[in-house]
Amino acid sequence: MKIRFFYLFILLLNLFLGFSYCFAQNKPLAKESFKSKDTFQKTRKAINEGDEWIEMDQDYDKALKHYLIAYKYFPSNAELNFKIGTSYLNTDLQDKTNAIGYLETARKLDKNIDYKINYLIGHSYHLAGDWNMAIEHFEKFLRKKNLSNEEKKAAKKNIEACENGKALAKNPVRVFIDNMGKRINSAYPEFGMVIKEDGSKIYFTARKPRAVGNVIDGDSYYFEDIYEASKLNGNWSRIKNMGKPINTAGHDAVIGFSPKEDKLLIYRGSNNGDIYFAQRKGKSWQEPQKVSGAVNSKYRETSASLSPDGNTLYFTSDRPENNKGGLDIYISKRNSRTGWTIPKNLGKTINSPYDEEAVFMHPDGKTLYFCSKGHNSIGGFDVFKSVFENDKWSTPINLGIPINTAGDDLFMAVSADHKTGYYATFRKDGLGEKDLYKVTFLGPEKHTETDIAFIDFQEKTENFDLKSLIVNHLMEKGKSKLIPFEGLIVEGKDGNPVKAKLILTDLDKNEIIEEIYSNEKNGGFSVTLTTGINYGITVSADGFLFHSENIFISKKEKEKIHTKIELSKLESGSKIVLNNVFFDSDKFDLKPTSEAELKNLVTLLKENPELKVEISGHTDNVGNEAYNLELSRKRAISVVKKLMKAGIEINRLKPVGYGSKSPMASNETEEGKQQNRRTEFKIL
Repeated sequence: MKIRFFYLFILLLNLFLGFSYCFAQNKPLAKESFKSKDTFQKTRKAINEGDEWIEMDQDYDKALKHYLIAYKYFPSNAELNFKIGTSYLNTDLQDKTNAIGYLETARKLDKNIDYKINYLIGHSYHLAGDWNMAIEHFEKFLRKKNLSNEEKKAAKKNIEACENGKALAKNPVRVFIDNMGKRINSAYPEFGMVIKEDGSKIYFTARKPRAVGNVIDGDSYYFEDIYEASKLNGNWSRIKNMGKPINTAGHDAVIGFSPKEDKLLIYRGSNNGDIYFAQRKGKSWQEPQKVSGAVNSKYRETSASLSPDGNTLYFTSDRPENNKGGLDIYISKRNSRTGWTIPKNLGKTINSPYDEEAVFMHPDGKTLYFCSKGHNSIGGFDVFKSVFENDKWSTPINLGIPINTAGDDLFMAVSADHKTGYYATFRKDGLGEKDLYKVTFLGPEKHTETDIAFIDFQEKTENFDLKSLIVNHLMEKGKSKLIPFEGLIVEGKDGNPVKAKLILTDLDKNEIIEEIYSNEKNGGFSVTLTTGINYGITVSADGFLFHSENIFISKKEKEKIHTKIELSKLESGSKIVLNNVFFDSDKFDLKPTSEAELKNLVTLLKENPELKVEISGHTDNVGNEAYNLELSRKRAISVVKKLMKAGIEINRLKPVGYGSKSPMASNETEEGKQQNRRTEFKIL
């Protein structure tokens, strides 16, 4: 019996290893790897087009779109997976951590795909904040032979940054970080914001179309221009390009604001730019003038900030005099004869062997905020602060996680009361490349007598949501409350966790409220919903049909909501219920609240041009069946017409009305009837 079991085990093991080998086999880009000549040609064309975008313009965002088209037909090729992974790492508009899966696959298919593969995988995990996995891959890379000194130095620096990240992650800072919204941010880079002390006006830099010169730089973005916006009734006005003479056909970036708010500090130039002052007279801005004296040089001067009395200028430069490494922070005093004195380096306490950038002197005249790739940075530029007391600068303090990320976090400006800051960073809830964010500093945790009623709640809650607690505490009785909404996202067939994007939309306003991602390792997510809002929630992930939910939480709701969302593979026969497609009772005209769902449907069909689908209408069993059939058919046709208007070809769409013939729940209950009244989407 034992012998038979042993041989059975060996047989199963061989079958498993054989299956694993087949699964991990690297397929070459050749006709023999494809089922049809047409698919082979489409794949080769898409790869070639992606290669051209990189070779001609270094445009990884555009290249990625073509590579992903090829991937649909050809997922088991190491080189294509490698190209997709490296493209994600070099994109400006995508989540760079998406590179992880593709690079890991490339390595499994061909362990010799590229000698830097472990470095790149480590970099991907680093950006995702998975410090241990990043360190593991950087260390594997360091074991390679014949690495250059620069490569070894870069890997060791990244390991150090990951160790810093592990340490800082143990004590995250208490802050709210909020995107400044669509009125300010766009799909293009926004950064370098300065704000009036009363918070009524902002100036910032952006690289977007309709710039003064309307010229695209070598990195595929428009030249920098300066924009302004005012706060009206609590909301930001539409942004305005400041135009000439502030902006020119070249690069113009706002880097500071005078204490009297009558001067803008501007960076102009490209590789070796200089610092300028622009004086305001009345409502008009005068032609900017170079800062006099020895501040500007033949090297780069990239950012600047004035002291509260306007007599000291802090700025960054890569000039060689007393330089500690890369860009350093220098100081110059106002001088009536020469304009500004010969600059002095702030010294090694502030300046590291790496770049320092984006300097900001606080209105208190002693707290210096700046960004650095050195000190205990967790990756890229981090925001630091140092205080000048007893004639010396204190050791710079990293502002911590979640303010700082493994990417670049820049241009922090802080209000006079130290309670609010504004800076530029790339986050998953952003609208494009870098966005401007507002930071609310909550300070060290403490409790007053008015907090006592909440302490028991905090101790009993496993996942205490500080923001929800504070906001609910401030809201008056009878008004909106915040309810935790959490759950898991998994594959429908095998239950494996899925990293997916969740988009929360206010259906009544047709506005996106928030975007979050589920955890890659366990599929978990958590977000806070406000009672009284009609939410549309869309879940999407590569290779899956999107999933939608419609949630309305009454103001009486007190408990958190937990759900499990199962995603269907993007394959023939898969179907979803369009939970956010709405019709008035007994009618077939689409309601305006359906817009967000239909946009998702259009996006899916445009991104997958090979898909042909069935749009079906369903009813409960109330009333005449012939009438129900006709009503469900007309509702399906209404959806199809909407998709056609958006550019989807009619030969890809099949409208069908099933009436009450295909219930998904019992018609014996009102809840069941409601589930049966639905619109479905099925891949043919």
